[in-house]
Amino acid sequence: MLASFICLCLASCSLSSYTNHSKNQFSKVLNHSQTTRTDGLIYSKENNTLFTGTIIEIFENGNLKSLITVKNGKADGHATIWYENGQRKLEFNVREGVREGMAYEWHRNGSLKAKAKYKDNNRHGLATTYYENGVKKSVIRFINGIRQKKSNKEWSVDGSQVISKN
Repeated sequence: MLASFICLCLASCSLSSYTNHSKNQFSKVLNHSQTTRTDGLIYSKENNTLFTGTIIEIFENGNLKSLITVKNGKADGHATIWYENGQRKLEFNVREGVREGMAYEWHRNGSLKAKAKYKDNNRHGLATTYYENGVKKSVIRFINGIRQKKSNKEWSVDGSQVISKN
């Protein structure tokens, strides 16, 4: 729904516009080409200040490529990236430039490819991957980004367990 609203806003207002978010706060929406990165921070090319708002990228065919929220020059909030065919590719949350919480990745056909929890920009907890047919491929445990050797499992494309790593 937000993506549709942004596309409507862009069509009627230009790529640099304002959208109304909750509690009557306004947030600037810029096309990716209207921002620049320096030393890991995102700046508005318009006034060379740290950017706060939403950055979008659009494929040549008009479909959304990415949508990310930025606060004080750092990614902060929800981020979504799409394939050119319109299917979601990645979704994750970022807090002050650091990936936090659940992240999801999809195959080009729209089926879930992977899900993992992040803590301080590292996978932390169980990471699960899937084949394009939806069958579970692997479950791997991470602690602070380090793959743990116990309790990892893998399956074949037909769903039969093929490897149990302990």
